[in-house]
Amino acid sequence: MYYAEIDENGKIKNIYNDKYKDVCPIPDGCVELPEEIFKEIYEARHLGEYEYVNGKFQKSQESLNIKKERKIMEFDKQTTNYILRFYPHNKQLSDISDKEYYTNIIINAGVDYIAANKKINTLVTSIENGEITLDDAVNDLIQTFTYNDTKAWEQVLKVALRVAWVQHCKEAFKKACDDVNAATTEEEIAQIVIQFPTPTQLR
Repeated sequence: MYYAEIDENGKIKNIYNDKYKDVCPIPDGCVELPEEIFKEIYEARHLGEYEYVNGKFQKSQESLNIKKERKIMEFDKQTTNYILRFYPHNKQLSDISDKEYYTNIIINAGVDYIAANKKINTLVTSIENGEITLDDAVNDLIQTFTYNDTKAWEQVLKVALRVAWVQHCKEAFKKACDDVNAATTEEEIAQIVIQFPTPTQLR
């Protein structure tokens, strides 16, 4: 049999194996500890894994918080790797350069780029929702701003689509982290996964 010594706050001070009571006496007032919990605490070498509340052993908040932190760190790494897998650093840097170059071309042509940028963001959402194609968006911009540099509009749209995809990945990460923080058991934490957007718009 196994036992736990509990302090006044319900925290486990020590655990004992009845098998070794001759060399390690079990103090008075100890509570019988289920074998599976004893083994988990012993293997983890962490007494804070469980606490004793209302006559029952349950995972401690400290233990849950540690597992939440580890899960969020895992998600952070997973998100970075996912983004870089489909949108590597060199492509991101290239996009920054392309956006600056083609934006300047559009501005120098006399286009109101503040208005154009708002329009681009609206069109990006429509493309993401499958309401229009990239070609439709380019034609819309040409007609709206009476500037027919197809390549310039296409490039700024493509960059905007990729940037939006990265933002959606970050939003998925935040949603998963919120779910982890709201979890109340290890089982809930273990079941949470990040629902990343597919990279269909990274062209």
